Amino acid sequence: MTQSRLQSVLFGLSIILLAFTTSCLNSDDVFDSAEQYDKDQKIISQYISDNGITVQTDTSGHGLKYTMVKEGTGDSPVLNDILFLNYKGTLLSNGKVFDEQDSAFIQLSPNLIGGWQVLVPYLKEGGEMTMYLPSFYGYGHYGSGDGSIPADAILIFNIELHSIFTQFEFEQYQIERYLENNELTAMTDTVKGLKYIITKEGTGDHPVPSDKINVDYEGRLLADDKVFDINEDIEFTLSTRIDGWKVLMPYVKEGGSITMFIPSEYGYGRSGGSTIPPNATLIFEVTLNKIVD
Repeated sequence: MTQSRLQSVLFGLSIILLAFTTSCLNSDDVFDSAEQYDKDQKIISQYISDNGITVQTDTSGHGLKYTMVKEGTGDSPVLNDILFLNYKGTLLSNGKVFDEQDSAFIQLSPNLIGGWQVLVPYLKEGGEMTMYLPSFYGYGHYGSGDGSIPADAILIFNIELHSIFTQFEFEQYQIERYLENNELTAMTDTVKGLKYIITKEGTGDHPVPSDKINVDYEGRLLADDKVFDINEDIEFTLSTRIDGWKVLMPYVKEGGSITMFIPSEYGYGRSGGSTIPPNATLIFEVTLNKIVD
């Protein structure tokens, strides 16, 4: 993790903290987030001292304390990576566990609490960290919606980071699990690494992206097998389709059928489509009726 990449993750948090503090100080409803932060940090420092804990402080200006329990040897995560980890969250005030997960997949995204965004990038694969989070970097002045975390709660998280996936790697992993669970054997495209199954051998030509083709197809979401699109006897130029089609359709012959497993990078990406969620892995069952002259 380079300093510049870490700063790119954290800069937004600094702006949010400044704006939030300013708005609160100018409000008639006097909740001073800066005062609460200072109060929380004093309690954290006392807890650390009372328990003889050795800590480090993040270098990005947020002042968050953490203990690197175990140095990892792999990569450090960056924003939008998917983390395979164990974690446990407790309340500093009474030691109550409010959340605990083993073998969980969590995306390091702006939707996570600020403390995770600041401190998790210091971890490496195979490493373990304990973080001590003032309430602003946790669930703030209002706590969690389900009541498990009260207002202004200081949080302690222990995190064991097993491995890191990019979005593409994670979806490929999910595809592999789908194939195993359904006892399917797929082939792998030699250029992009996409998975496919020729379910019926054709006898005609292979299409190229510039060809107009006539097909029957059904599109499903890998996550829940929900059908999002279906068509019969439809014609279009292959080059106008999503990248996954352009990569994999040339493997099937006229009169044949193919099942294509398409990660979102080669489908509809982070934005998704009208009936397709963001970062959705797609399955297409396609019969290539003919290449249109």
